[in-house]
Amino acid sequence: MVPFFDVIAGLILIVSGATGFVRGAVREMVTVIAFVVAAALALIALRYSGPLFRKMMDPDWLATTAAVIVVFVLVYLVLRLIGALMTKSLHDSQALGLADRVVGLGFGLIRAFVILGVFNLLFTAALMGGPAPAWVEKSKIFPISTASARVLRVFAPKGSELAGAISRAAEKAVSAGNNDAARDDESQGGSVSNLLQSTR
Repeated sequence: MVPFFDVIAGLILIVSGATGFVRGAVREMVTVIAFVVAAALALIALRYSGPLFRKMMDPDWLATTAAVIVVFVLVYLVLRLIGALMTKSLHDSQALGLADRVVGLGFGLIRAFVILGVFNLLFTAALMGGPAPAWVEKSKIFPISTASARVLRVFAPKGSELAGAISRAAEKAVSAGNNDAARDDESQGGSVSNLLQSTR
């Protein structure tokens, strides 16, 4: 009887690999790039979009969130549309289309191994040194997920540094947007005050 883990892991490998093959490497990479670029631009544009949205809605945190989401969605959709046009023209060529799909298959399998590696890390932590259940001990794929987990551990510190840098950039962007809004409010308040004084 096939171990339960092998059944689940096999399905993950098949589905992720098939998805990568159908979508192709270009479309898979465009999806990732579009997400990263859209997120970065949404934070960069917050300095300008934040004050604009705060004039239209309250409270400020809701306006800031809406500003980030709207810019992110717009940029993401535009980049995905460009990627779809690139993929369509690429798949019109039979040779290039097949190569794109084969590379996409590899991309999908790598994604599946990352998923299995993450599961391995969580599962190993949950065991806390205790014995593994039979459906894992008899698995043929679990050792592969262990190897994937080792690779993830190597990249984990770099990932943490990147996440920290992104978090600091996001906080800076939000702070800049809030400061700009505060300055706008102060300037408007000063203008009103000056106007009142001039009429006295």
